[in-house]
Amino acid sequence: MQSIQLATKTLTATCISILLITSGHAATKTNKTAVNPGQVVVENTNGTSQEEIATVDVLNEICPQILGQNNNKNFRKGYSNLLRELLPSIKNPVLSVQSMHTDPDYMSILENARTKAVAEKIEDNREVCLEVLHYPAPKK
Repeated sequence: MQSIQLATKTLTATCISILLITSGHAATKTNKTAVNPGQVVVENTNGTSQEEIATVDVLNEICPQILGQNNNKNFRKGYSNLLRELLPSIKNPVLSVQSMHTDPDYMSILENARTKAVAEKIEDNREVCLEVLHYPAPKK
């Protein structure tokens, strides 16, 4: 596995390198994120891939356990900040990501991200979780 240099990468790139590294992996870019089934699809002008969203989604699943309950409130705030930065055109990105759990294609991508996260060392996942914990609000 590639060595990870957290100091020189953005959090998103770090998350992807830690959780989604596969040889020859090419993220499928999406310019749409469904808000809810049957609702209008919201354009994502940031070009965030579903793989990137799934990676952050997995962090929301594993980090509270890794960081402990005392950090849950701050982690949720950092997680929300990160999603707002990744999905700036979405009014409520946390709910939008949750609503993607009804999409079978996204769920396949999410399962792949979960598998990658479980395969990583706990220390690597903890480093990324700590970055999310302290992730600043996006600049307006």
